[in-house]
Amino acid sequence: MKNKTTVFSTKGLTEVMITHVDITIDNKTAKLQLNKHSSAVPPHIRNNDLITLGDRKAKTILNSLLNHFNEESILLYSTGETLDKVQFLDKNEEIDLKIKYNEGSKLTEIPSGTMRLIVYKILENNKVDLIAELPEVINYNNIERIELMGESYNGALDLYSFSGDATIIFEEEKINTYFSSESFGPIVEKIILIQTNESDAYIDATKTGFEKEFATDLKYALELISKDGRNA
Repeated sequence: MKNKTTVFSTKGLTEVMITHVDITIDNKTAKLQLNKHSSAVPPHIRNNDLITLGDRKAKTILNSLLNHFNEESILLYSTGETLDKVQFLDKNEEIDLKIKYNEGSKLTEIPSGTMRLIVYKILENNKVDLIAELPEVINYNNIERIELMGESYNGALDLYSFSGDATIIFEEEKINTYFSSESFGPIVEKIILIQTNESDAYIDATKTGFEKEFATDLKYALELISKDGRNA
């Protein structure tokens, strides 16, 4: 039986743009080192992931984080707080697909003496499609479920968030699928997280004057990782 590319439109899914950096303190120079964790470049050819910052000013660190976000953010997808409102449609006809959400994260735990900065952004309008190679003639009732690979960013995201790859279970066969998307319009959510292995802070970066809150929380996190470094 021949396959064809099937595109399901969706409702209830949101595109999430996200990135992170880890910051440590060099024991010899006492300067901050920023690890960009470049996700767009394969690990074996990266050569500029570690940056020594010239100072500890909140503005310097914030600009470094936002520049990295603009250059190399990745896409995740989210159902929000529940899976119940997600719909898959074929030419505006709703398809009853059961969703299995597999919890997980590829992000490592935060080591002692490390501060992790995460930023993610969600825009108002989202168009998310599921693309799969399925038989030309198919009874959708024979699709057992679709499995989403969870990516919680090591628990930082309080959402049902997942990567762009998924699996459809059809007549006991696993079919690899993927999501394609675009988003546009005003920013409805932009959050910066400052985490250590002892603390975490959530900052609403859509608010006017959020930089002051960022500077306060950053100072506290720097004090914690400095203490970790002295105790190491």
